[in-house]
Amino acid sequence: MNNDIEQLGEDYLRLSALGAYGSFFNIYFCAVTIKINGPAGGDILFGTDVGYIYQFDTSEEYALMQRAGLTFPQILASLTTNPAHRFGFSDHSGRIAVKMDADLTVFRGDPATDLSALSRVSYTIRAGRVIFRGTPEQ
Repeated sequence: MNNDIEQLGEDYLRLSALGAYGSFFNIYFCAVTIKINGPAGGDILFGTDVGYIYQFDTSEEYALMQRAGLTFPQILASLTTNPAHRFGFSDHSGRIAVKMDADLTVFRGDPATDLSALSRVSYTIRAGRVIFRGTPEQ
């Protein structure tokens, strides 16, 4: 783990020298937090303040989570079961099962084999109703 954190530090220094401050600085500390918190048993939650908009691509964040050592099931949990548990909704939300909320996101692709598919949303269903439709693939 220390070698990975050292590599993230080297990446940060290299990109800072090129003028990449701000958001990368935050991403660096998030990656270090994931490296430390995940193995210690902490839940990782994925979230964004922007909601889902076409101009914002989360694929880089998923790739960085993977680079920080999270597996696909852990990244998926950060989007589903972990937030449901953390915010007290796990009795009815966060997974697909009988008597659970009918909240689903359908992707263009299989995120288990291509993590960037998590950023390619076809549509989102909440309480059994489509609330978001993505744009057609270009």
